[in-house]
Amino acid sequence: MKHTSSSLFMQPGGGGEMETDMKNLQVYNVRLKTLTPVYIGGGKRLEKNEYIYNSETGEIVIFDINKMLRFFIKKRLIKEYENYIMSKGKKLADLFRENNISDKNYNEWILYKLNISDIPDREELIKRGIELFVKDMYRKPYIPGSSLKGAIRTILADMELLKNEKLSAELKNGVDELLTGHSGTKGISGNKIQKKIDVQIFHRKNNVDSSTKIDDKIYDMMSGLLIADSIPLDIKNLTVCQKIDIGTDGKQNAMPMLRECIKPGAEIVFPVKINKDKFSYTVEDIKKAISEDYRNYKKEFLSKFKENVQLDTTLDNVIFIGGGVGYASKTYTYAALHGKDGIKRVSNILAKVFENRGHAGDYKKGASPRMLKCTEYCGKMMQLGACLISFEPQ
Repeated sequence: MKHTSSSLFMQPGGGGEMETDMKNLQVYNVRLKTLTPVYIGGGKRLEKNEYIYNSETGEIVIFDINKMLRFFIKKRLIKEYENYIMSKGKKLADLFRENNISDKNYNEWILYKLNISDIPDREELIKRGIELFVKDMYRKPYIPGSSLKGAIRTILADMELLKNEKLSAELKNGVDELLTGHSGTKGISGNKIQKKIDVQIFHRKNNVDSSTKIDDKIYDMMSGLLIADSIPLDIKNLTVCQKIDIGTDGKQNAMPMLRECIKPGAEIVFPVKINKDKFSYTVEDIKKAISEDYRNYKKEFLSKFKENVQLDTTLDNVIFIGGGVGYASKTYTYAALHGKDGIKRVSNILAKVFENRGHAGDYKKGASPRMLKCTEYCGKMMQLGACLISFEPQ
């Protein structure tokens, strides 16, 4: 089925946001080109009964469980399969070998293959499972519109904080109040502060009357930015990446975690509609905000780390999206808190939220968080979630 941008917005439960007001709309395609691997979790993990690992090719072969089970039932091997499920340490490949199940049999059940030959200790890591990328009902990967919209919201708020000293001071004071007056961790992460700042930036105050709650979502101007889920991608755009933390000194800490990610170089398209009656920003405003936010991110955070993980410095239309992009890209703090003073405050925030993790000493390392979320792809260390973004009017 060929989807138009209108049909994508109107699919019930098909993703993105339902269009409610057809008046005064501008229609765009937003295009992301992945610079580094992008991870969006779908809440599912690849388990031991869903794949085999081919050590000769370095590939994980992932199966359609329903097709595989029908084969076991037909061949009266379901008891053997149940015993395998209950076993510890036994591989699916062992079950196949013991019951003379050849690649000719299982080729009919294959969903897709992933190459993990570049990952050290891969056989041990895949025993822990792989966090899978979100997929649609046809098992194709896509990025939810809400992920892009959330990233744009943060960027627009950052722009306002960067140019509005009064608003920036309010966030700074709010951080200090929470740090000095709050004994627990609930609310200290900045959610309470961000919510208050959100209202000032995005609330359409002209619609408020005495009976209206100031943070009522229906008066949020972001409701006028309608972003559908991305057009699904071919499965060949997926790869597997290991989470690697890199300190300011360049030391690497490879984590025992594998994630299914979209490869660098993939193009992802989102149908977007802007209701000018609700949304006060133009596309040019968004582009400017992206450029300013990325410049500030590099200055206040990324520059504290070694150059081997830096992106091309000539780029400015860079946006970070998805899981693993880190605190600095997900919060407003570095738009309002600058220099060594900002690092010290963020250190204190993280020390409160994540007790016994050593964050109180982050500022001594020159950055907070003191680790950059990275992965290795094709022999090169890189951050997670970096994309080029462009807007194409329809």
